[in-house]
Amino acid sequence: MNGDQRRSRSEGELCDAAGELGLHYRQLRAPAESGCSLQIPPLAQTVSGWTNRAFPSNEIEVGGQPLGALKQQARPELLELALGYSAQYRDVELSQRNAQSIVMSGHQPLLFHPGVWFKNFALSSIGSAVGATCVNLVVDNDVCGPAVIKCPSFKDGKASTGLIEIDAAASALPYERRSIVDESLFASFANRATEHVSNCFGAFGQTADPLVRRLWRHVKSARNSIGRDAPLGAILAAGRHRLECDFGLQTLEVPVSTVAQTETFCHFAAAIMKEQDRFNDSYNVRLLEYRQLHKIRSSSHPVPELEQDGSWLEAPFWVWSKDQPQRRRLFLKEFDGTITLTDRERWKVATESASLAATLTELAKQQIAVRPRALITTLYTRLVLSDLFLHGIGGAKYDQLTDLIAADFFGATLPPFSTMTATMHLPFDVPVVTQSDQTRIRQQIRQRKFHPERFINSSEINSSEVESWISKKMEAIADASSDRKERHHEIETANRMLQLFVLDDVKTLESELAEVREKIETSRVLNSREYSFCLFDESLVEELRRLTEVS
Repeated sequence: MNGDQRRSRSEGELCDAAGELGLHYRQLRAPAESGCSLQIPPLAQTVSGWTNRAFPSNEIEVGGQPLGALKQQARPELLELALGYSAQYRDVELSQRNAQSIVMSGHQPLLFHPGVWFKNFALSSIGSAVGATCVNLVVDNDVCGPAVIKCPSFKDGKASTGLIEIDAAASALPYERRSIVDESLFASFANRATEHVSNCFGAFGQTADPLVRRLWRHVKSARNSIGRDAPLGAILAAGRHRLECDFGLQTLEVPVSTVAQTETFCHFAAAIMKEQDRFNDSYNVRLLEYRQLHKIRSSSHPVPELEQDGSWLEAPFWVWSKDQPQRRRLFLKEFDGTITLTDRERWKVATESASLAATLTELAKQQIAVRPRALITTLYTRLVLSDLFLHGIGGAKYDQLTDLIAADFFGATLPPFSTMTATMHLPFDVPVVTQSDQTRIRQQIRQRKFHPERFINSSEINSSEVESWISKKMEAIADASSDRKERHHEIETANRMLQLFVLDDVKTLESELAEVREKIETSRVLNSREYSFCLFDESLVEELRRLTEVS
C-alpha cells in the first residue's frame, strides 16, 4: 500500500478526535514584562482540582496488557531509577510523597533561561501542595548543539550579544554520548561568565553576583560523584539539580536514556512498532491537520512526517550505538511474523514479532540505543508514567498532536498537561523599547501629514489662515460631485499648507523616532529573556518562588 492510499484510508477511518478533543489554534506567548509568568491553568487551579483530575481508563490495552497493569509496573520502576540516579549526587527526601501520584516535566540538560527553570519550581510547588512525587526528565536523547550560553555586552553606547563557551566544539552527538572536550575551557567557565556579565553591569554602574559561581561548585562536586567521564549534559544537569536542592526544591531527576531501557518502555515501544502502519496513519494525518490549522508550510515543523519506502516504515524512534553514536532514523518492516529493524545504513536486526519487546531490552544491554522522539516521550510519560506533565510553550503547542494520536491509536484520552513559562530580564534597569514604540511614533507623524488640522494650536498661529485652509479641505471632502483628481489635489494642497503649522511637532517626533530606533536594539539585547539562569543573581530564585506560590 503506497503513501497516498494509506493517507486516504486513515482520513476515512480515523475517529474525529480533532473535534472531540478540541484541536484548535493556540496562540501561546511568553509574557513581555519581566517578573511575569504564563500558567495554563493557574497553579492554584491545578492544585484545587487535583482530586478531580481525569485519568485514561485502566482497561485500555497497550500491546495486549491493560494500561492499569502497565502503570503499576512502570511507576515504581521509574521512581526506583530516579531515586537511584538523583541520590548519586544530592540528598533526596520524599518520604511524605505518594509514589503512585507523579508530576513530571523535562528539558534538555544545558544551562537554559529562567523561563525553563520556572517549570522546575512549579513542579516542586505542585508536588508539595498535593503530596505527589516530582520527576524531571533530563532529555539526553536530543542532539547536543554548541555548548555555549548567550551573554549581553554594552560598550561605547551599543549593546550586543556574545557567546560564552562551556566547552569546545564537538561532533553533533546525543547528549548522552557528548563528553567534555576541553577540560581547561570547562573549568574556567564560571570565571569567564562572571567576568563577562560583570563588565556589562559595570557599564551601568552596577555590580553583579551571578549564580554561576555557586552553580559551578555544584557542577564540580556532581562530576566527582557521577564520574569524571560522565557526559557533559549529565554533569551540568546534576550540578543544577544540586543547586535546586540548596533552594529547597524537592524533585527527582532521571535521563530519558535510562527510562528508554526499562522493560515497560520496551513493551510500550514494541506495541507501537507491531502496528507501525496504523500508528503512522494517525501520526501523519494528524500532523497534516495541525499544519493546516496553524498555516505551517514547513515540512519539518513541528515534526517531519514518518516516511514509507516500499515495505519499510519509519518508526518514531532514533537509533545509535556506542561505536557509531551519531543519531539515525529507525525503520522497520514486518513479514511473515518477523520484524526487521534497521537504520538503513550500517545496522539491522530481525526478531519474531512476539519477542520484539524482549529484543529491544536486549539491544540496550548490547549498548545499541533505541530512543523515543519527542512525541513518543510525552506520549509514554503522559499515558503511563504521570498524572500531570508540565510543558513550556513549544511542547504545549505540539502536544495537541499527542492527544490526538493517543485517541486514535490507543483509544485513550490523556490527562491534561499544564503550560508553564516565565519572563525574567537581567536587572539592567533599561526601559523596554520595541517595534511597537517605533510604529506608534510613525503613526503620530502620519496623522500630522494627513490630518494636520487636528494638531494645530490655534492660540499660537494665525487662526484665520488656518481656518481658511481647513474650510477648503472640508469643502473638497464633502463635494462628491466634483472631479476625483481635482478633489484629491485640493485636499493634498490644504494638507500641505496646514502641515506648515505642525512642523515643529513633526521635527520633535522625528527626533524621537531616531532615538527609538537606537534604543530598540539596546532594549532587545539587554531585555532578552533568553539568557541563562546562571547569569542572574539569587534574587531570581525569590522571584521564581513568588510566581510558583500556591495560596
